[in-house]
Amino acid sequence: TEGNYCLFETIQDEIAVRELVNLLMEKCGGIAAVFFPGAEGGYRYIIGSQSVKLRAWAKEFNSALSGRGGGSEEMIQGTVTAKAEDIRAYLGDQVNLQ
Repeated sequence: TEGNYCLFETIQDEIAVRELVNLLMEKCGGIAAVFFPGAEGGYRYIIGSQSVKLRAWAKEFNSALSGRGGGSEEMIQGTVTAKAEDIRAYLGDQVNLQ
């Protein structure tokens, strides 16, 4: 499937979220992002991709959405304080990343 997956979950188990991202990565051509409750109303995130180099992309993502985090070329994790609708809009605009 082309495009990105962007899910908001109530799961707070980081290992379960990472497993979900791994499954989604196999199904999408872009970014598989799962956001789950963080401290003080923000979100924690785990994002994976087999086609987008995420380490460099994470800087732009975190800057745009008031976030912190990083990781490897295939998977990043961290926190954001942006609202869900802003996150969805940002990822929707990023479909053609390579």
